[in-house]
Amino acid sequence: MSVSEDVISPQKIRLWSLRLQEEYRQILFTFNLKLKMPVICIDEHQARWGAWDSELRTLSISRRLIEYHPWETVLEIFKHEIAHQLVTDDSASSDVHGPAFQAACERLGVAPWARRAETSTLPIQTALQSDQCSPEEKRLLERTEKLLSLATSDNEYEALLAMQKVQELYAKYHLNRIQEKRGAHWGYLVIPLNKKRVERYQSVIASILNDHFFVEVIHIPLFNAEACEEFKALELLGTRENVLMAEYVFYFLEQQLKGLWLAYRKEKQLGIASKNSFFLGVLEGFRNKLQGFSQGPTHSTALTLRQDPELQHLVKSRYPKLNRLRGNSRLHDSRAFHAGKKEGQSLVIRKGISKTDGNQRKLLAK
Repeated sequence: MSVSEDVISPQKIRLWSLRLQEEYRQILFTFNLKLKMPVICIDEHQARWGAWDSELRTLSISRRLIEYHPWETVLEIFKHEIAHQLVTDDSASSDVHGPAFQAACERLGVAPWARRAETSTLPIQTALQSDQCSPEEKRLLERTEKLLSLATSDNEYEALLAMQKVQELYAKYHLNRIQEKRGAHWGYLVIPLNKKRVERYQSVIASILNDHFFVEVIHIPLFNAEACEEFKALELLGTRENVLMAEYVFYFLEQQLKGLWLAYRKEKQLGIASKNSFFLGVLEGFRNKLQGFSQGPTHSTALTLRQDPELQHLVKSRYPKLNRLRGNSRLHDSRAFHAGKKEGQSLVIRKGISKTDGNQRKLLAK
């Protein structure tokens, strides 16, 4: 929208209010709640992010929260206020942030960071990225970065071995955590796709992350408050280490697909169908390589980690009505697919710290 901010602000506020009404209905449906929709308004309050007024039946969200924070953050604060409504409507309790409120947050799947009393600031990054690492987590992430550095070796066997060691390191670390019943930082991280639909190759990447990187990946709609439009996104759920690793791999694969395609199509007259087939081929080859890593004890470990009851609880708490769908992989250009598959079979995850060398994100949270 090219209109000045003074002109567009009232229109944006109206659209934001309508969107929050839609989100409210969806939250009630998702969590099987029977609440009466309150008046939802966007206010100019500077000292709080949101508020529930049981007498006026008004749920307020701060305009600055929507303007300066991602929509997934807005939704967690929004659910925080709905939790207050749930307490007052269900039990007429005056409990502010006590046991009844915490139980309501659990019922609504409110993220742990959003269950506390309001503070003056919110993290720009998700809690998984901004929290301090424990000594064990830090050692794991640092060792992973060292192994990924080895994966840049010109020696193909050494590079492959480094990537395999990363997989084994993560599997062993998390299996020990489960067996020893150690606590972990659980949460989610959202990858905005900034498109109206999820590309087929992105669905395949999500499937690879699900199967080999110990996370659950959910396709979600995500409202963009600046554009006042809904786009697609992927939500990664799991422990901090697994989510950060999966995010790293997602951006790595996206960048590698683009670079490999540019090299393949050079001096060829190829269209979008060939590009999509090539992308699917690369990912098929890469998946086959990971499956080769996952044979024997590592395979059973991966199954154990995917069945981790804490991970299943996290997914269920946020998405109690989740339907799992698997997209197909229709091909239009078998030659491009097989060329891509060959590239994928030699693809190795390596350390990268910038957009130009294959990654947009660092693995280790500083």
